[in-house]
Amino acid sequence: MSSLALSVPKIARWPSITTCGPTSSRNAEGQIKRPDVVIRLPDGKDVVIDSKVNLVSYEQAVASEEDDEREQYLRAHLAALRSQIKGLSEQDYDQLPDIRSLDFVLLFIPIESAFTLAMEADRRLFTEAFNKRIMLVSPTTLMMALRIINNLWRVEKQNKNAQEIASKAGAYT
Repeated sequence: MSSLALSVPKIARWPSITTCGPTSSRNAEGQIKRPDVVIRLPDGKDVVIDSKVNLVSYEQAVASEEDDEREQYLRAHLAALRSQIKGLSEQDYDQLPDIRSLDFVLLFIPIESAFTLAMEADRRLFTEAFNKRIMLVSPTTLMMALRIINNLWRVEKQNKNAQEIASKAGAYT
């Protein structure tokens, strides 16, 4: 069972949060899009999580006994992640009619050491992904990222309510 499959029940126990497994939707051109998981937060907000990461090169790098070979597999691991980031950035899940998402997607890397190795090998990878509206997360950082997103949306809602109250109060003076 994947780490994401283990995390989804934990997320579902949060108050006011619903999780959906793989779901299908059609974009404006009629193409079918299938995010792996959609987390439905309160107030009609969604977080899309993709977990289709190729870890073959990572496994080969870890199993390799020779430094040159390990380095070659590590470069292939980074290339595989970049390829997934590029492909995921082109999915435009936030544009689907039945998903009320952020303008970014969480890319879940299910093996913590694969995530850590990639971040250590190329510190630009996270920024490159983020610039393409992809946030890289691992089993350790997934729950934290979701809590931060939920808290930011809650603060945004509170700010909107405060502005609405202030403008109504200004109308009475």
